[in-house]
Amino acid sequence: MNRLFERKNEESMIADGYKIIEKIKVGVTGLGKGAGASFVAVSIAYFAASESERNVAFVQLDEGHSVYDSLGIDKRFSGRTFCDFYKLVREGRSIKTERNLDEKINWALAIPESVSGSEDTKKRLTDIEYMRLVNNISGDFIVCDFGNCDDETLESLYDDMDYIVCVIDPLPSKLLGAEESFKRIKMMSSRGKNIIFIVNKDNPGINRRELRDYLGKMVSDNCHYIRMFDQRLFYSAEYRCEIPASVKEIGVETGIVVSTVLNAIL
Repeated sequence: MNRLFERKNEESMIADGYKIIEKIKVGVTGLGKGAGASFVAVSIAYFAASESERNVAFVQLDEGHSVYDSLGIDKRFSGRTFCDFYKLVREGRSIKTERNLDEKINWALAIPESVSGSEDTKKRLTDIEYMRLVNNISGDFIVCDFGNCDDETLESLYDDMDYIVCVIDPLPSKLLGAEESFKRIKMMSSRGKNIIFIVNKDNPGINRRELRDYLGKMVSDNCHYIRMFDQRLFYSAEYRCEIPASVKEIGVETGIVVSTVLNAIL
């Protein structure tokens, strides 16, 4: 047979729809409880979904904080079924085709026992189950909310992340209480892990020199800062079942920081 074969160039393959988008996994963790990791994680997912062409998924790994309640998921999904990803993973079932789409984000959240009616919600997933959840959820930009990085049970998952965003509360007692966690994060950075540092709750009461000395030059010179907002804005957002970053008074400044972070990642 005198057959002819002509290979398409890369541009043609992309034009024909054959374009592989690499999945990116971003872990967000906070130095100590209440640092604002969930706020930053939700904000990253929100702006990634609204500003990029990525298929965004949000995976809650910190089961101790109810993102479900804070975002008013029961109201958002009124009349719709909210898939319990945790239950499916515990049962060894496939999650690849399941979606909880809202705000262009696929939400994988721990459902409170009061909503699910099952005591299984009290049981943490195993590391392997967490890994299955993160790596099989539908999406190509996965934001993983680790919550408090003092939780050493989740540290084995850090290596699976492409980027880690470390959220810092500059309150001295919070910094000192998370000193060992900070050392571990800096050690990962020195070994080549992509770590992005964000100082949350930035305010005029901070002693800049002492904060810089504590963080060290490498971290302080490369930190992003999100200022402390009036807490009434967060209360109001929850009562209206809104994502805090969607509130103008929060979102305008937070969006500038998050967009810078997204540009570094994407």
